[in-house]
Amino acid sequence: MKLYICSIEGLADAASFDAASLKIDSYRKENLSRIKSEKDRLRSMCAGLLLNFAVEAYRSEGELAHVANEFVLQELSVKELLDAEKQEYEYRQEENGKPYLENIDNFHFSLSHSGDYVLCAWARSEIGVDLQYMDREVKDAL
Repeated sequence: MKLYICSIEGLADAASFDAASLKIDSYRKENLSRIKSEKDRLRSMCAGLLLNFAVEAYRSEGELAHVANEFVLQELSVKELLDAEKQEYEYRQEENGKPYLENIDNFHFSLSHSGDYVLCAWARSEIGVDLQYMDREVKDAL
């Protein structure tokens, strides 16, 4: 499993946001226009960039990916995400809303965001992640 995390701060300027719009899938691009909150638009754009990056990584690793069932968490900058090649894929949602990519076999992903961060996880089997901003102390019992 690979996890990528990125702050939305690097998308706050118009030039970065416009550059990012060239890297995301058409489904997400269409939905961005319906999002009223600026912060939510930045999160959605960042999620699209992370997914594009994950698909590129998956395709570049090919059949060797996850041979050792590795767990990797990588923090990425918006600049790194913008440097990735745009990937072509068909973003879809199941009836229950779970997203998938129709034309990529054995690629499973999950996206989550909270506060100023977005998380993307991908694996060769079903996966789910949840990112939560913590605004209070967590007790050991949790």
